[in-house]
Amino acid sequence: MRAAIYLRVSSDRQDAQNQEHQVRALCTARGYTVEPRHEYRVTERGDAEKNPVKDACRDAARRGAVDVIVVWALDRWTRSGIADLITDVGQLKSWGVALVSVQEPWCDTSDDGTGELLLAIAGWMAKREKARLRERNKATAQRLKAELSRRGKLVSVRSGKIFTRLGRPSAQASAAALQLAQELRSMPGKRYATQPMGWPAVAARVKAELGETIAPATLARLASKTSSAKAPAEAASNAA
Repeated sequence: MRAAIYLRVSSDRQDAQNQEHQVRALCTARGYTVEPRHEYRVTERGDAEKNPVKDACRDAARRGAVDVIVVWALDRWTRSGIADLITDVGQLKSWGVALVSVQEPWCDTSDDGTGELLLAIAGWMAKREKARLRERNKATAQRLKAELSRRGKLVSVRSGKIFTRLGRPSAQASAAALQLAQELRSMPGKRYATQPMGWPAVAARVKAELGETIAPATLARLASKTSSAKAPAEAASNAA
């Protein structure tokens, strides 16, 4: 039988010699003859379906110049999935050309149909597995959606996607910590006597004296809220 060998690597750093050695060994074992003009090699980083080398190999099969195409593995021929592979095998079969894989010996469409049957079974199993995965993901999404809805999180009803806006956890500080922080802020800092004590130093003192660990920015925000809330109350008291 006249054979074409198709060798494909994904980058310049890869070498097709290992593929070629095993592919030629299979051709020798089966008595396939390979002419140099039917040796197809390609380095393709992108779509494995769109390259002129593969188009030339297909054209040789369409013209009846070869009887079988030998690849090292099915993903060297196509990466579009089992469904497209079955379609591709059917097209080659209509031209009277078989597809043989070294790594997948069950994919031998040169036999009496067993290879195509196994491909069909593999395609059906892949389809069922994809459906089960989709069902599991849907069930998980529904459960998370219910949980997030109860917690008041944001759920996109239109797209079905789940978004969580966890936000910043509500910061808390005791009244003693806020009072101490305000007192410390009225004291001069260590480096610059004309400037108040910095918030990092204030937070460190609060932690040392009261044992409360509060981020400096959070402590500043809480202290400013407390002081702004006290101002109207003091103004009302003075007016009275």
